[in-house]
Parts: sequence; C-alpha cells; structure tokens
Amino acid sequence: MITDVLENKPTVILTQTDLILQAIACAETHRFAVDLNLSISATMPYCIREVVKISKLESALNGFLRLKEKRIPAMPIVDQKNQLIGTLSKSDLFGLDKESFMKLSSPVLHYLHVFFINLC
Repeated sequence: MITDVLENKPTVILTQTDLILQAIACAETHRFAVDLNLSISATMPYCIREVVKISKLESALNGFLRLKEKRIPAMPIVDQKNQLIGTLSKSDLFGLDKESFMKLSSPVLHYLHVFFINLC
C-alpha cells in the first residue's frame, strides 16, 4: 500500500502483478526502469485502482463478503488513521472451526486472533 505523506493523493496498492506488467511494458526497450522522480500514476498507470480495505473495527464477516464482492484475494486492515495494521485474505478461512466460525461477526482483528490461536 502506497500513501501520499501529504495526503493529497489517494492510497494505491502496488502488487507483484504490477511489477510484472511494468516489466512486460519495458520488454521492447530491454530496460526495466521506474523513474523515481515521477509519481506512481505517471510511471505505472495501470496500478492505480481503488484500494479495498477494512477498518479494524469492522466484522470479519464484512471483510470476507467484501473480498467476494470485489473478487480480490486479500485486503489491508487499517486503523482510525488509515495506517496499515494487517491483512485479511481468503486464506484466513482455511481451517475454520466452530469457535472461529462463531467469531465471524466480531471485529476482524479479534477474529484473526481467535483463528490463529486455534491453528497452533
């Protein structure tokens, strides 16, 4: 997740896929380069898209429903200051048991805590 320290521009996500697309775009010149003097949107315009995120206060169930709705594998969990504090992904449903199922309506961080304790 890339944020503008001056908060003038929206938060964006730069993924491995974005880097691969950049490498493909540069294949003809045989030069993989990113001009650090330019903005991400000028250098890699295809990586600018809505950042789907979840507040740490939202339920895990809301998060999983949003993952399904947006057809994405994961999303950042943010605090009240919009700072990254974790991630929620489809893989957090693997090994779901009765106790963690009952916690799906809990705040996402509580769900993840219960889920990971049960995995150990």
